[in-house]
Amino acid sequence: MNKKGNQRYAETKEKIESIFSELLKKKDISEITVSEICRLAGIHRTTFYGHYEDIYDLMAKMIADFYVKMMDNFLTVDEIDGATCENNADDETDGATPGDNADDEGTARAEERESGLRLGNGFSQLFTLVRENKTLLLAYMAECEKKGIAFDVVPDLLDEHIMDVVRKMNYSSKEEVYYHQIFFNAGLKAILKAWLLRDCVESPEDMSRILADEYAPDKGRLFTPTSGAL
Repeated sequence: MNKKGNQRYAETKEKIESIFSELLKKKDISEITVSEICRLAGIHRTTFYGHYEDIYDLMAKMIADFYVKMMDNFLTVDEIDGATCENNADDETDGATPGDNADDEGTARAEERESGLRLGNGFSQLFTLVRENKTLLLAYMAECEKKGIAFDVVPDLLDEHIMDVVRKMNYSSKEEVYYHQIFFNAGLKAILKAWLLRDCVESPEDMSRILADEYAPDKGRLFTPTSGAL
């Protein structure tokens, strides 16, 4: 397929998926037909079948694309934030003198960036992407429930990257990291699912802050025994 053909294929795919997403806002997937999508898109059925096997294959491929975007977006933000954090940390070291407010301000900014790298910008982008695709994800969730399949809003590969974040949180032993990994991963998935079911009423920034409040490094731990407690 030549470049022009590739572009036309991509544009048709985008049109089909856009129309499908709009139809999902109005009706159940079982009520959507290939003929209806083709009529609205101004294409032949053979063109649709050149992209997808049926309506459910269309949904499956859109979910697969969503997972790819999730991985690419989250990892790219994390890498950019990491580089920025390193560069700014070097800049702040230069020129600071004792007694200035520079040290306190620099420390505050460094802590803010550290929290942003681990639990801020990347997760804010994650929540943003989920909200942008909430109609598709809610429809997919409903289909999973109908078929008795576990709905998993976070792909396995992203699970592994999130676990890297948890490992950086200064826990004292491998055992402690292991249990926090399980807790964090299960909790994030549950939060994303609950947020979807609430129609994503809170902002991505608020949802990211909720995570940061619970998991930001060096903050007080929940359920820490008080002095003299058994």
